[in-house]
Amino acid sequence: TAAGSITGGGQGINLSSGNTITVLTNLGVIQGCNAIENYGTITVATNSALINATGDWGIYHGAGSIGTLTNTVSGTINGGFRGIGLLATSGTLVNAGAITSNDTGLLTQANVGAIENQAGGLIRGTNWGRYHGGGVTIGTLTNSGTISAGASGIGVIGTITTFSNLAGGGIAGTSDHGISVSGVVTNFSNAGSIAGGTATNDSGVRLSVSGTIGTLTNTGIIGTTGGYFGIGLAG
Repeated sequence: TAAGSITGGGQGINLSSGNTITVLTNLGVIQGCNAIENYGTITVATNSALINATGDWGIYHGAGSIGTLTNTVSGTINGGFRGIGLLATSGTLVNAGAITSNDTGLLTQANVGAIENQAGGLIRGTNWGRYHGGGVTIGTLTNSGTISAGASGIGVIGTITTFSNLAGGGIAGTSDHGISVSGVVTNFSNAGSIAGGTATNDSGVRLSVSGTIGTLTNTGIIGTTGGYFGIGLAG
C-alpha cells in the first residue's frame, strides 16, 4: 500500500517476470516515464489517487497477468501516450475515476474478461478513448460513464462478445466516429448516447466492410453532431 510517493526516471514500479504482487493499493502518487510496468503477476490492483506517466504509459501490462484492476472514483490514471495498455491477459478492469492520455485512454491487445466503466467514470484519449486490437477478445464491455476522444470514441478491431452502453452512458468521437467496428461485436445494446463528429463521413456507429455486429438493440440515441450517418455501413 502506497500513501506517499513512488517515482522513477524510468518506471515508478517495474514488476519482472516471475515476480508477484498479491495486493497493490495506491493512495498517493506513482510516477515515472511508465508509471507502472508489469511483466509478472498482479492479483488485485486498486488506484484511489494518482498514477501518472511523465512519458508514455500510465500502466503498461506487457506480460504475465492482472486479476482485477480498479480505478476508484478518486483515482486518476494518466498517460503521456496511453493511459492503460493491456497487452497481456487480464481478468477485470473497473473504472469509476479518470483514465486519460494524449493518444489512447485504454488500449487492449490481449484477452480481457470484463471491462466496466461505471457512472461518473471517464476514459478519454486525444485520438482514441478506447481501442481494442485485432485477434483478441473482451468478454463483456459495459459503459455507464463517458468514453470520448478527439477522433473516435471506441475502435473495435478484435472481438467483443457483449457490449452494453447503458442508460446514462455516453460514447463520443469529436472528429470521427462514436464507435468504429472493423472486428466483431456479437451482442451490442445501447440505452445511452453514441455520437460521432461533424464531418461528412462521420457516424455514430461505423461498420467497416470487415466488421460484424451480430445483434444490435437500441433504446437510446445514436447519431452525429452534424455529420452524415447515425449508423454508417461501409461498402
